[in-house]
Amino acid sequence: MVLGSLVTVALVGAGGVAVYGAAHKTVTLDVGGEVTSVETFEGDVADLLTDQGVEVTGRDAVTPGLDGALRDGGTVVVRYGHKVAVWADGGERTAWVTALDADEALTQLSRGDGTVVLVPTRAEGRVTLPMQLDVDGPVHLAIGGEVRRVADGSVRLDELLAAQDAAVDSDDRVSVLHRDVRGQSEPVVTVLVKEVKATIEEVASRIPYETVTTTDPGHYADLGPYLASEGADGKRVTAWDVTRIDGKVVSKEKVNSWVARTPVDKVIVYGTKERPKPKPEPKPKSKSDSKSDSRSDSKPDSKSGSEPEPKPEPEPDSEPKPDSTPDSD
Repeated sequence: MVLGSLVTVALVGAGGVAVYGAAHKTVTLDVGGEVTSVETFEGDVADLLTDQGVEVTGRDAVTPGLDGALRDGGTVVVRYGHKVAVWADGGERTAWVTALDADEALTQLSRGDGTVVLVPTRAEGRVTLPMQLDVDGPVHLAIGGEVRRVADGSVRLDELLAAQDAAVDSDDRVSVLHRDVRGQSEPVVTVLVKEVKATIEEVASRIPYETVTTTDPGHYADLGPYLASEGADGKRVTAWDVTRIDGKVVSKEKVNSWVARTPVDKVIVYGTKERPKPKPEPKPKSKSDSKSDSRSDSKPDSKSGSEPEPKPEPEPDSEPKPDSTPDSD
């Protein structure tokens, strides 16, 4: 009796060992890049994830599927779904990816034309992506016209910017994309930072003066015009809202404009006063007029009341004239 019990126990024990050996498994579990080795008695993937406290949704990817059977030495991979902003086909949209890093996300979203770009989100002054950049490769940082190679790409975007002392303000544009690099067989994840600066700039322009003419009734017309005012240009100031990306002007919008200095007209004055007409010259006198004038000069002036001066008497000859009477002898 005792012997039979021992045999039964042995048989049960042997059967138990056989069952135990069939249920026990060693599985590699990769959850979002975190890899662990798990000892389990579970039979399928769903039970394994529940046992390990791994929660998944319909947006996540599980390989093999949740209903897949576990096998000793197998691997279970869980990739969480991430909602990302994507720039493609000339516009921005959102998409869900189950990628481990940005490199894999770009590969999933790419349509073969290389124009897919990940647009990071901004929160509390941080520029972030919900994943690492490249878990097993280098990345490039292009900022301010300079390209830096970062050997360890297994970091998040905000960590990379901080480590590289890359200050990014709210106006700057940050994108993550694939770029072909000489000597590399695969495109390299590149973080592209475009420095955006918006400034108000004032530009002065010349307001040309005008030339006007006027008249002066007190200025003789034959003297020609004279300059009353030299004329001076004015100045207009225009304010522009200028946006530059990496130093290049991409937009320019007029904000305001005002006259800082009024132009002064150039004034030319023409006289309108006429010269007085000259007096006519006297006509030349005729001979008859000369004789009449001489006669009139010889007549006494009756109006004056003076008598005419007596004519001088002829002086007697100093020598007696010879007697012209012949002698009687």
